[in-house]
Amino acid sequence: MTKLAAAITEAASVGQEKPIEVDPNKVIFNAEGQCWREWQAHLPVGASKADLQTPSIWRKVQISQSKCLSPKDRITVFADDESWFADCIVHRSDSTGAWLRFSKVSDFREAGDIWTDGTLETRFTGGHWYVHRVSDGIRVIGVGFTTRDQAIAAALSSYPKRA
Repeated sequence: MTKLAAAITEAASVGQEKPIEVDPNKVIFNAEGQCWREWQAHLPVGASKADLQTPSIWRKVQISQSKCLSPKDRITVFADDESWFADCIVHRSDSTGAWLRFSKVSDFREAGDIWTDGTLETRFTGGHWYVHRVSDGIRVIGVGFTTRDQAIAAALSSYPKRA
């Protein structure tokens, strides 16, 4: 490709967002019966419930031989922050994507699950609870916690002790 052609291609792509695609590493096999398999998947950051209706978000999963979805497979899909989930059945699939039918779409956690003291707050991201600074959103404790209470305890113990 010439430099001019590359520049034209790049200019044409300016303003276009990168399409949302599910990472095959975020799809986990749960069980296999005689009729269908069960999967769990976490969507990438920025994906919404509406994106589940776009078959092409599953393209990378479908080209993965070990994780491609088949008709009648069950899949529980979680938002990246696990604020909602959807129970789905694969209606149709091919190498370009998977078409899902939804049996349940629901909020996963209560809005009160996030704790804050005005300076620090807890957030659930990617399967773990983390402690972030409220002012700029920076993660202040690098390790993730299994429960919200563990994250709150770590946040409170991070403050200097009184003498």
